[in-house]
Amino acid sequence: MKDIAAAAHMTAGALYHHFSSKQDLFAAVFHRHQESAFDALEKVVAKGGSFIERITLLLDTAAELHITDRGLARFTLVASIELEQHPELRAVVGDDARAVYRFFEGMLAATPDRMSPDDLEGLVNMVVAMFSGFSMFDGGPRGVAAQRGAIEAFKRALAGKLVV
Repeated sequence: MKDIAAAAHMTAGALYHHFSSKQDLFAAVFHRHQESAFDALEKVVAKGGSFIERITLLLDTAAELHITDRGLARFTLVASIELEQHPELRAVVGDDARAVYRFFEGMLAATPDRMSPDDLEGLVNMVVAMFSGFSMFDGGPRGVAAQRGAIEAFKRALAGKLVV
């Protein structure tokens, strides 16, 4: 907490005035990032379209979010790992830890495309992993260009245009 307080130009005591523990601080940052991201992503899904059209728009939106909020990509990557490794964080975050799964389940249910019920869980897991994975580029040393390149390649793969 001392390092976080120093980065925020405050004392650890002042930080503890706002957050009683590291877990509470994590939950506050988690909810802030989640609210910001889902607001933007829900607007894209509301436009409708096929599964591939929605995923394509969601990828572009996620890339823009990571450019405008550089901490979002870093936190997205770290948060999923921290929530897996620390049950006390999952307890503080609660059911919101599964919000990304619910979001993509709802998006898939709303597409006009027909999918086998046997494939839905695997598809949701794939999409969550893909979005989490793209977060690593913007938060790492490869930067925005690597993330954009990876997203564009994935979009070509979805459209059947990657392999010729």
